[in-house]
Amino acid sequence: MANFISHPALLKSPLLTQIEAAKSIETYGAPEHFSKKARETIKWQKEDRKNEFASFRKLLNAGVPMLAGSDTGNLGTFQGYSTHRDIKLMQEAGYSSWSALAAGTTEPARFLGRPSGIAPGDIAELVVLDANPVTDVANTQKIFAVIHHGKLVDRKSLSAQILE
Repeated sequence: MANFISHPALLKSPLLTQIEAAKSIETYGAPEHFSKKARETIKWQKEDRKNEFASFRKLLNAGVPMLAGSDTGNLGTFQGYSTHRDIKLMQEAGYSSWSALAAGTTEPARFLGRPSGIAPGDIAELVVLDANPVTDVANTQKIFAVIHHGKLVDRKSLSAQILE
């Protein structure tokens, strides 16, 4: 929530607008209509950000493995989009681009005991990007194609279904 208030351009992310209804996104751009709980959450997030980043760096320096993820149901969480933001925030807090990407991809797979990577005979599960995410982790949002269970996903049709 605090990120959207501090950086309203985030609400215009092409990825976010593809997966979330415009009416829902608009509500985050109108803080004058926020509930008391939402205003308290924003205040807490703004005040605690420095501490959270410091805690993250302490865990990082201690070698504690961390995974990217977004909590369902939290104010300001958009499923699908918020994980991309989490990876970016991990980078801002001190992870290298490569480590932040791993925290949102291969490390969760390892944690869940699932394979990751590409090997002969695997069923293709890929996200093809238009730009290099190692150069800028925000490039994870520049999705060219998604292949799920070996089949190309029709993202336009899927977005239309979601936004109905």
